[in-house]
Amino acid sequence: MSDLLSAAPAAGWYPDPMAEAQLRWWDGAGWTERTTTPEAPVLVDAPAAAAVDGAPRSRRDVHPRLESGAETPEFTIPDENKLGYTPVARAPLYDQWRPPRSGTPGAWALAFLPWITQVVAFVAGIGMGFSPNSLFVPFAALGIIVLLTVSLVVRDRRRLQELGHDRPASTWWILLAPPLAYLIARTVSTHRNNGKGAGPLVLFAVNSMLVVVASFAVSLLFPEVVGVPVGR
Repeated sequence: MSDLLSAAPAAGWYPDPMAEAQLRWWDGAGWTERTTTPEAPVLVDAPAAAAVDGAPRSRRDVHPRLESGAETPEFTIPDENKLGYTPVARAPLYDQWRPPRSGTPGAWALAFLPWITQVVAFVAGIGMGFSPNSLFVPFAALGIIVLLTVSLVVRDRRRLQELGHDRPASTWWILLAPPLAYLIARTVSTHRNNGKGAGPLVLFAVNSMLVVVASFAVSLLFPEVVGVPVGR
């Protein structure tokens, strides 16, 4: 113990290891509570005091700083193949939102419009049998088909907008071969938005062909129903 005390520096003012801007009194055995502010920068350190057991270390000793001329340590990037796992590709941060679906009740009703037209024409034919010279029945049947087509197209377009479709097909397409032109334009629009929507157009084409086949079959099997004269 006497050898340790003899190696300690003499009592005096030394740079405070806990506050670099002031001095603290060293009584020869340990730091005291007496502090003062130096009038000029003090360049004297107390290396021996830091070596004494129990003496507080300075912040420079605890957190050594790199000198201005020191070399910056090099950091190596670890090899991913040696880490023991396979990197997973990240999903894109942003994906364009797409409407969930393209089918609407109006569109599916338009797909069955060929059969509806045949039913209306059949009823109109019965009415023409009672009043052959009347023009009301055929015009009324035509008006029913036109109003039904327009209402279904308007309802379908409004529903597509509610589902989030951007710029759905215009209603004015019904002026060109209704409702085929509208269904074609509708399919192009919905396919651009979410890649779907061809079902009503395909079903309309299938129903149109079935109506033609059915009409031809009825004309062969029941010629008197369609007004075809039967040879005697």
